[in-house]
Amino acid sequence: MDIANYFEAKFEHYEMPKSNENWLVGLLDEFSIESINKFGKAVIHDANVYIAYSFSILDSFICSILSEKIKNSLNSDSVFNFKIGAQSRTNVCNTLGGGYVQSKTPDSKIFAEEHSCQPVIIKCAFPNESLDLLINECLVYLNEYTNNSYAIGFKVNFCPKEFKAYFFVFERMTEPDHEKIKLIKKLVHNQQPRIEQNFAHYDLFEFEKAFFEDKLSNFGIKVVCKKILTIDDLNHSIEFNLDKSKIIPGEYGERI
Repeated sequence: MDIANYFEAKFEHYEMPKSNENWLVGLLDEFSIESINKFGKAVIHDANVYIAYSFSILDSFICSILSEKIKNSLNSDSVFNFKIGAQSRTNVCNTLGGGYVQSKTPDSKIFAEEHSCQPVIIKCAFPNESLDLLINECLVYLNEYTNNSYAIGFKVNFCPKEFKAYFFVFERMTEPDHEKIKLIKKLVHNQQPRIEQNFAHYDLFEFEKAFFEDKLSNFGIKVVCKKILTIDDLNHSIEFNLDKSKIIPGEYGERI
């Protein structure tokens, strides 16, 4: 089955789930890996396929504002020209959920056209994606199979009675392995969905549990910022620092 066709049919008939639960659409065997890679908005975890597509105007607005501010901060004091890619693909290997390999399109990717640049990834979630799946996505964007420097997540709870949201910034602590990056690029090209070796198998709830217990460092990342937001926080800015030397190795000692 083509997952894009599946999504479009559900969207056309207003059949997308509206809750804080993940949109589990089936097992990997039910969908072609080629369509999953082209779609770019799915997550494969332990052979289960989830659609993680935020169609919220609020998410789009926040993602756009955040991307622009980070890009402008980087460009204010850099010899490189940073850009925002809304359709920039990133190959990943879910080392926390069975070693599944796929091509994904984050909501935003901030990068410079410089070979050593380690991009900043932004991913938002509103209905049909829980906090635990969003955390998993952001962790996977920072493992040794990628070269991203930071992953920023924003999740709004689906609740008509009160506003509650989660904002976090993860920093890479594991060095990119360029041979592994080349490997998954080849696997994606050949439409092979998995690396055949033993990988960890975490239940999704374990990521949210680690988030609240301040144990996410066990997954090889540093938590730069973590905020739980209510309606009272909407008029206040969120401040955090990014180490520019993580984004462009060699530009040492500067934070934005």
